[in-house]
Amino acid sequence: MPLTLITVKNLFLKTQNLDLMNGANSTHFDTLLRKFFLFVVLISGTFTAAVAQTPSCACKGAINVSVDLACEAAITSEQLLANGTTCGGNPTSLLVTLMKTPTGGVIASGTGVATLIDGQLYIGKTIYGKVTDATGLNSCWTSITIEDKIKPTWEDTDPVDVVVTCPAMASYAPVAVDNCHTPKVYIVNETITVNDCINPIFAGPDTIKLIERTYLAKDESGNVSDVACVVRIWVVGLDIDDIIGVRNITVECDANYARLENGNPSPTPVTVNGVTYFGTGVPSLYPWMPVLTRAGDAYVNPVNGNIMLAGGTLPPTTLTSPVGAQICVTANANGNIAFNWTASKAGPGAPDNVYLLDHARYTVNNVATNLTQGIGGLNTQSGVVSVPVLLNDVFCFQVRTDNLGSWTVLNLSNITGPIPANIALNPGGSDCNIYVTYSDTKLPQIKCVTKIIRRWQILEWSCDSKILEFIQIIEINDSKGPIVTGLKDDYATTNGHTCEGLYKLQKPTLTDNCSDQLTYDVTTYDENGNPTGFLKGLKVTDADKYVKLPLGCVEILYTAYDECHNQTEYTISVFVEDNTPPVAICDQNTTVGLTLDGTAWVPATSFDDGSYDECDLAKMLVRRMDGSAACKPCKTPSFPGFTHLGEFTNVNKTVPHYYYISKHRANVRVAMRTAEAMGGYVVAINSAPEGTWLHGKVLDWKLNEDYLIGLRDPKAKGEYSWSSGETSTYRNWDLGHPRNKNLTDGLDSLWVIAKDVTGASAGKWQTIAFDNCDSDEYLYVVEITDPCGFSEYAQFCCADVSTSPKQVVFRVIDKSGNWNECMVNAIVQDKLPPRITCPPHMTVTCNDYFDTAKLYHTFGWATAYDNCDNIRITTDSIIDLNSCRIGKITRTFTATDPGGRTATCTQIIHVHGPEFPFVMAENRWPLDVEIAGCEDPNDDAFSPDNLGKPNLAADNICSLVGAEYDDQIFTFNNSFGEACFKILRHWTVIDWCQRFDLPGGGYEYRTWTHTQIIKVYDPVKPVITSSCEPKSTCTFDPTCTDGYIELTASATDVCTQVLRYTYKIDAFNDGSFESGLSKSGLGNTADASDRYPIGTHKIVWAFEDRCGNVTKCEQLFTIANCKAPTPYCINGLATSLMPMDTDNDGTPDTGMVEIWAKDFDNGSTHPCGYRVYLSFAPITLGQNGVPVVVASRTFTCNNLGRNDVNLYAGVLTPMGTIVQDFCSTFINIQDNFDVCDDIDGRFVVNGAVMTETNAPVKEVNVSLEGSEMNLITNNTGTYNFEGMLSGSNYVVRPTKNDDHINGISTLDLVMIQRHILGIEKLNSPYKLIAADVNKDKKITASDLTELRKLILGIVNEFSNNTSWRFIDKAYTFQDVQYAHAETFPEVYFIENMNSNMEANFMSVKVGDVNGNVVANVNDHNTESRASSIMELTAENQTLTAGQTINVPVVLAQNADVSGFQFTVNYDTELFSLEAVNGGITGMTDNNFGFTRLANGMVTVSYNRENSLGLKAGDVVFTLSLKAKDQGKLSEGFWIDSAVTKAEAYTSDHDVIKVEFNVNNRVEQAAVLYQNTPNPFKAITSIGFDLPEVMDATVTIYDVTGKTLKVIKQSFNKGYNTIELNKNELGSVGVLYYKLEAGDFTATRKMVVIE
Repeated sequence: MPLTLITVKNLFLKTQNLDLMNGANSTHFDTLLRKFFLFVVLISGTFTAAVAQTPSCACKGAINVSVDLACEAAITSEQLLANGTTCGGNPTSLLVTLMKTPTGGVIASGTGVATLIDGQLYIGKTIYGKVTDATGLNSCWTSITIEDKIKPTWEDTDPVDVVVTCPAMASYAPVAVDNCHTPKVYIVNETITVNDCINPIFAGPDTIKLIERTYLAKDESGNVSDVACVVRIWVVGLDIDDIIGVRNITVECDANYARLENGNPSPTPVTVNGVTYFGTGVPSLYPWMPVLTRAGDAYVNPVNGNIMLAGGTLPPTTLTSPVGAQICVTANANGNIAFNWTASKAGPGAPDNVYLLDHARYTVNNVATNLTQGIGGLNTQSGVVSVPVLLNDVFCFQVRTDNLGSWTVLNLSNITGPIPANIALNPGGSDCNIYVTYSDTKLPQIKCVTKIIRRWQILEWSCDSKILEFIQIIEINDSKGPIVTGLKDDYATTNGHTCEGLYKLQKPTLTDNCSDQLTYDVTTYDENGNPTGFLKGLKVTDADKYVKLPLGCVEILYTAYDECHNQTEYTISVFVEDNTPPVAICDQNTTVGLTLDGTAWVPATSFDDGSYDECDLAKMLVRRMDGSAACKPCKTPSFPGFTHLGEFTNVNKTVPHYYYISKHRANVRVAMRTAEAMGGYVVAINSAPEGTWLHGKVLDWKLNEDYLIGLRDPKAKGEYSWSSGETSTYRNWDLGHPRNKNLTDGLDSLWVIAKDVTGASAGKWQTIAFDNCDSDEYLYVVEITDPCGFSEYAQFCCADVSTSPKQVVFRVIDKSGNWNECMVNAIVQDKLPPRITCPPHMTVTCNDYFDTAKLYHTFGWATAYDNCDNIRITTDSIIDLNSCRIGKITRTFTATDPGGRTATCTQIIHVHGPEFPFVMAENRWPLDVEIAGCEDPNDDAFSPDNLGKPNLAADNICSLVGAEYDDQIFTFNNSFGEACFKILRHWTVIDWCQRFDLPGGGYEYRTWTHTQIIKVYDPVKPVITSSCEPKSTCTFDPTCTDGYIELTASATDVCTQVLRYTYKIDAFNDGSFESGLSKSGLGNTADASDRYPIGTHKIVWAFEDRCGNVTKCEQLFTIANCKAPTPYCINGLATSLMPMDTDNDGTPDTGMVEIWAKDFDNGSTHPCGYRVYLSFAPITLGQNGVPVVVASRTFTCNNLGRNDVNLYAGVLTPMGTIVQDFCSTFINIQDNFDVCDDIDGRFVVNGAVMTETNAPVKEVNVSLEGSEMNLITNNTGTYNFEGMLSGSNYVVRPTKNDDHINGISTLDLVMIQRHILGIEKLNSPYKLIAADVNKDKKITASDLTELRKLILGIVNEFSNNTSWRFIDKAYTFQDVQYAHAETFPEVYFIENMNSNMEANFMSVKVGDVNGNVVANVNDHNTESRASSIMELTAENQTLTAGQTINVPVVLAQNADVSGFQFTVNYDTELFSLEAVNGGITGMTDNNFGFTRLANGMVTVSYNRENSLGLKAGDVVFTLSLKAKDQGKLSEGFWIDSAVTKAEAYTSDHDVIKVEFNVNNRVEQAAVLYQNTPNPFKAITSIGFDLPEVMDATVTIYDVTGKTLKVIKQSFNKGYNTIELNKNELGSVGVLYYKLEAGDFTATRKMVVIE
């Protein structure tokens, strides 16, 4: 039985699990279970009751459920259970669970019912419903199919009238609503009626067509709306506000912009070979597409993109609330569309504050979300919203309307997100009947800027069609400088004569993005950065240029320019070294006299006789040719500029070497040379003892500097050797040394220094690089092996006297170590007398015995010494004793050498007696003294005469009292002793007449002793003579690196000649002194000049005298970056005036807005991070040192429109100065609140265009930019523009570029050349501007060349200049002597016009410096004319065909001229020109013009700066002519003014005539030539030949025969000319002129033009 129970239990559990299956299976197993239970009960009889009470739970197999209007479904247990099944309880108490699968994924649950929300997720899908009894042990489930049977409806059931533009029509569809999904709206019927412009059935004249559409809506379940939506769509034309014009654009000339066939920029991008070239832009539409119904309105602000929607007021026929206005956009990416919104109710009645049926809302794919609240909200509501969207989602703003007398207005701002750019309207397209075209007007290039005015036209066809125009300005400019390559750092040497190098300049390789006319300037600098030379306007094709460079490391700056004057700088370094030995000059013979010790130490300078060096002579040395063999041992050599460290005998050596350290620093090359010139080498350290000894000696001098030794790696390959040639392998490398080869690639060589430090690196060796300019300088140690070699002294001795003369080598060494020498014969002589020493002075009493005849027995004998020879001694005594033998004996000894030279000395013997003893009382001694004095104890200031003597006055005549003293000196060289130095003056006073016996025998004279203490102190500290005021310097480095500053201090002292100095530096003045920036040494000047970081630092100078007095001063110094900040402007701002009520009447009556300079800033910066000040005007410094800026500007109604603005960006440097730069931008002042009065006034812009002589200039084109108006000046030179708008900005620009030759002649060349040479300067700024023919802001020979080409007719216009230039008459030149170099105003700017304006201009005829231009028809040539002439002649010759002749043209008489010009003519049918050769000095092919050879003309122009002084018979030029036919020269050769006017010029600039005649002309009839020029505008010349002096008449008449002018007078034989002025004729067009001379009559035609 237990086994049976277990089996039954297991079956029960399995049955429970099967309950999870559908209802049918559950019922089947329950039946089996009951049968099995019955069977078990029958067997056991114990379980009948329990099995009979199990509840029944059965579910339907499957059901269908439809969602409701909310797209939800409430599913009850009754819907799931099988009929009649209660699952053991009340159906409302059973647990209902909705699941995604039969076994899990719960969707919803509830007691008795479970609600399915988000039904749209399950429509058409199967879910599962489960019912569970209260015990949880019994359950069943049913499969459920979710359905949607509800059809879509329309949001607006009324017929809808919609007004759209054609581009917006594609985005319109009526709004359908559905319970679960956004239904699809589709067209089932469409009727299109095109406006025929006849029937007035449309919305207005701009209506294009009417579209009537019928729509149905269908949801995702296939349910179709019962009711169709009928919509009438009125398609209207675009408004100008709908179109966005094209912005102006500036492109670089080499930019990758698309180009049209004519070379102009293409408006649209173009792709070629996979590369896309950008276009300059096309007009476009806003991406927002509006749809309007019920009189709704939509507006997009073109300035800021803000949107306004208004709902409209047309009443609906139902209670629905249609959309009155809608505006949509299609998202172009995933993201969030964010915006600020404000909604309010508007209308004639009071707002009802109820947004119920007229909500403002947004939609995403037609799913709407209200922005406004319904009942209970405020009238004005606002908020900030961010809406997530996906790519291609349609996002709309909508305003609905209930049309109850008010409507909703929605304002939107700050709209951001994935909103597409404007919709392009490409030219040539015709979408929606919109036609876009453009035309270009290319303006002449000005200042390397090409301007294209592109006029866009947009036409949309309608009955009210209009063409919308937009102007786009396209500028193509070149703002990039050339690329400079091909230059490198270089090396040069001095020229041997001066301390400078003659260096051939490297030629750079110049390339440019747009220009091929490239030049460059060269500026040379010395090693201190001061400019030393300048070459301007060089070309790479020029001949080689040489410059002089100073000694040292100098820089050469190349500045390259293109045609647009864009520039690029490139700097190279050139190391100029002195490799030239000095010149040694010495006397051939020098006499040397020996001194007392029989020797002579002669300084090397004694042998100099004017030696010199082109740079700097450093030292002079000398050595004997015989090595001082006769005067050994040799003294240790000494060298100027070097400190002797001592002698050292190296290991395994017996002879010491001598070591010297330099007092100056030098690079390795100079150190090597100098050591060699001294007769040694840079030290070679061959052993550790030698290195230790040497480093200790260096440390003893406390130099605190590293020093150079002679170990080097010449090729930087790791192969080190001693410069002395020694092969020692001893090395003492510091950690990390020697340098790795890879770290020194490109260096000239490597050298070694020893570290002058203590610690681990003391005396260790480190490598340094030698690379000319980048090399540091070091102290260096020189090792000398021969003490008898060179020294600053030469030694001579007595042995040299007999072998004289002695040859010595005199050597001079320059600062770079170069040396030279010469030989000197030293003639050694002994010219000194002997020296003698007497026996000491003695004192005896009168009682002492001494024999006056044999004094030497008692008082001794003198000893003598001579530097070279034996001597003899004689004496002469003077005995001066009183009667008691008290007195004095004077013994004079004389020593005489064999040469007769003598020396004497004297012994004095005092004799006295003690008859009246002298007493030396205490008050007789001199007092102790404290005195201020200097450092020399032997100075007279410290003698007893000044500081006191013992009082030796005796009270008896027998006493012989004397005093002597001995000074003992103690020095205290610090500030802690009791004095600077102390003298213990030990006095001894003796009375020679007082003798007393000493105990134990003997006697003495009475003596007294006393020590006088003399304390000498120096109260005066050294005086620092240099200024300790703060010092500053500027750098202009763009990366804010360190800068160099000169820092020196000097001091003097009344006592100490050479002071000790120290200085220490507190970097950044933070109270901490840097150990590496301190230094001390000996000298009266301390130098801390060096490079320091940007900032303010402090240096403390200290000078100490030998008495320990110290003077200090602190000095602040500043390294400031004075580079101006880089200004960056926002390119244009727009703002609206804010309303103002100035009269407080509650109504705005004007407008004002304050704009700050920072509003225009786009990130102006300074490389050092200095604070950048922004201002609308140049920044100045106030009295308190604070920058004064104009931080804001106020704009009013007077400033409407564009206002140009300069934004100044400046910094206050640590030096307290302002550096600044500016950028230009503009602001557009708008009156969006309509608070400004309309200005109906119009103003006038007028003025006059005059020359410097006040002559009006005719035919000047005056354009008024900003108005598209142009005027041409008349004879009065005036212009007048009327009707100019108030508040507008204009530019008055005069131009004139015709008749280049007007007023120009060779006389102008004469005057310009005299100006260039400084002989006679041009005396007005306008003449200087006229002389700058090629417009390069300089007046040079290139201007003469260009001007002469015009005179000769080679060119007709200037290559880089206009015929006229115009300058604002009100402009004041900064420097009238260099006016041509200034950037003067050639236009007149009118900003914010508010009154009539007068703009006058001074006119400059380019090239005309003598002022004879004809500026108008009433103007006459004002040049001065002289009565003299320059007469040219040629001999007549007879020619045959094929014959070549030379025709010299000579002067008929003397001519004092400085220049001349004319036109040479030959008959081309008679001659051909073979050659032309000048006959005057300097006359070349450049003085002839050959462009009209086909017409038989050669033009001539020649000038010099001074008078030529031509003589009669001088050949001016020679023509080589080849005859084509038989004839005479006189028949086809003459000179006139056909092209170049025939005239000459005196040295006083007077104009004289040039006449020509062929000598030996055969008598014949007269000849009339064609006038020149012809046609003519101002003046012409008529030439003719006469056979003799005779009367002739020239008559001018017009085509009607009317006589205009008659000239009748006597003319010379030969060629004659007359000039006609157009003003004299009074007629233009075809005229005739007739010559009547005797029986001769001839007529020719000429043309006069305007």
